[in-house]
Amino acid sequence: MIVVCDYKIYVFNFINLQNIDTIDTCENPKGILAVSGDSKNTIIAFPDKTKGYIRVKSYGIYHQFNFILYFK
Repeated sequence: MIVVCDYKIYVFNFINLQNIDTIDTCENPKGILAVSGDSKNTIIAFPDKTKGYIRVKSYGIYHQFNFILYFK
């Protein structure tokens, strides 16, 4: 489960509602977030806390990654 607030994103384990990540973002009043997932891996993309950047994070059973994309 993912909760998007104005300046933060909270990622929870849906089975036990444990908070597995809290992410700082730039102002995001519209709650912009993209999610792609299956039973073994979930990838989210969202505005980074630096304006003009998008952060992509993966939450998976076998691996995790985190990177930032910059768009002009």
